[in-house]
Amino acid sequence: MRTGLLSPIRRTVLSMTALATVAGCWGDVVEPRRDLLVQLESPNGNEGAAVIEVVGPGLGEVAAVAGQSFTYVSGDTTRVVILLDSAGPIEFTMRLTGLTYPGAAVLQVADSADNLRSLGGYRARVTAGRAAPR
Repeated sequence: MRTGLLSPIRRTVLSMTALATVAGCWGDVVEPRRDLLVQLESPNGNEGAAVIEVVGPGLGEVAAVAGQSFTYVSGDTTRVVILLDSAGPIEFTMRLTGLTYPGAAVLQVADSADNLRSLGGYRARVTAGRAAPR
């Protein structure tokens, strides 16, 4: 007779344990981390320097593919300055935590002689992945 009385209690305890285990699965969601490649698309070919602003949540460390990079971060906005020793493609990698891709805008471009260019036709392209080694 005792086993008949404990059976509903055991079922209740097992059900509550299973529910607590499943509920714990939704607690902390881990945001994915990935590298993004930001490239300057230039109507004039190779350039000497550029200022590109990247806006979005979860932006992290920046590394120039070539040359030097300087960054300024304010909230969800990261401004990146890339300086090359000789004219070449302007590109950098950036760490992203989260699912939302950032937006990017070209703020300034200079040619190999440090002359500022008109911004017509320039675009910053953001893609997943790292730059190919040079």
